[in-house]
Amino acid sequence: MADRTDAETLHFDGHSVRFTHRNKVVYPETGTTKGDVLDYYERIAPLVKALADPVRLRLVSIVASHQDGEACVCDLNDAFDLSQPTISHHLKVLHEVGLLDRTKRGVWVYYSIRATALADLAALI
Repeated sequence: MADRTDAETLHFDGHSVRFTHRNKVVYPETGTTKGDVLDYYERIAPLVKALADPVRLRLVSIVASHQDGEACVCDLNDAFDLSQPTISHHLKVLHEVGLLDRTKRGVWVYYSIRATALADLAALI
């Protein structure tokens, strides 16, 4: 195959892909590379996996809609017919994947939505 000296753009399924002289894929609409896109999906997959659980999805919804954008774990327990350790486990999973931030105040832990994670999810949809 001959070396490509100029960038070449191919169109398929309503999308454009540009190949540079080094066969590096670039998406012209955003200027992102194939590697950037793969990094994005690797970053987003754990978030989607965590939200696949109905309890976790509901927890995120409750925290996001809670007054001041944060909720105390004590308030979240009342919304479920689950034990406090089970709720805490789900919150821990959401925190570990980066969907929730947490702060401790005295004996209580408060959770808030991590805005960058929601932005990543919104971009997916």
